[in-house]
Amino acid sequence: MRAQMKLNYYFNCIRIIPYQDTSNIINYNTTINFTWDEIKHPIVHGIDITGRYFIVLKLIIDGEKIMETIFQQFCDSDNFISCGDATCSLLLCTDLKMQTVQFNLITELLENGKAIVKENQRPNNYSWIGKYVYIYDGEDILVR
Repeated sequence: MRAQMKLNYYFNCIRIIPYQDTSNIINYNTTINFTWDEIKHPIVHGIDITGRYFIVLKLIIDGEKIMETIFQQFCDSDNFISCGDATCSLLLCTDLKMQTVQFNLITELLENGKAIVKENQRPNNYSWIGKYVYIYDGEDILVR
């Protein structure tokens, strides 16, 4: 339950994010890998088959479409990490644990539909520092 409380703390708007049913997606990796087409909305949340909470964001930055999955590392842990999808690069380098500044970037994306990437957020691509990242829905950029 601590993980759900942490997820709700960082993502206070999770109540309005669509729930993604993953019961038909079997993935026994340590990361949660979805393909772009498996995710039906620009932002979804859910629980994988091992009981870990996750949130997925479809993004665009500097003309490149990426997908970021933030997930509970272990089902009995309040530690979260991130990964990309099965085919794209990922936004953040989280190593073994997401840092507060990285959660702040994700929270800003959820609240505003866009955020500026900062160096201390450890982006995967350093050319993205100082650039806007946007929530992406097909051909549209979602800015609230």
